[in-house]
Amino acid sequence: MIEPIFLSEQTLIDLHDDLLEAHGGLPGLRQELVDSIAAYPRQKFAYGDPTPGITELGAAYAFAANKFHAFTDGNKRVSLAAMEIFLIENGFELTSSDAETLDVILSLAAGEIGEEDMAAWVGSNSAKTSHEF
Repeated sequence: MIEPIFLSEQTLIDLHDDLLEAHGGLPGLRQELVDSIAAYPRQKFAYGDPTPGITELGAAYAFAANKFHAFTDGNKRVSLAAMEIFLIENGFELTSSDAETLDVILSLAAGEIGEEDMAAWVGSNSAKTSHEF
């Protein structure tokens, strides 16, 4: 598998800042946890056996941002946005409704589903796009 386009730490911070500006919330972050969110999917790709696919790695972004709580506010928003941006950058898009997507992100944050469930959901609710990257 060709190495995916991963999100940088700065991209996650910029994403968080943009979401706060658009929707409100408290600023603040712990850089070491932002670094962990960015590293988590990379580590899964490098050491996973079998190597996870794009949808599994997208779910890893959602899981990491939801569970590592790097930001004072907006962790769920960042988890969804990071997952979607990663998928888009790598030729996939979510096919679920906004309401269904919100429900699954909230379920992940509440601990009602885990990372494997999230990966299965993303795999069932995404499709390859026709875009060339």
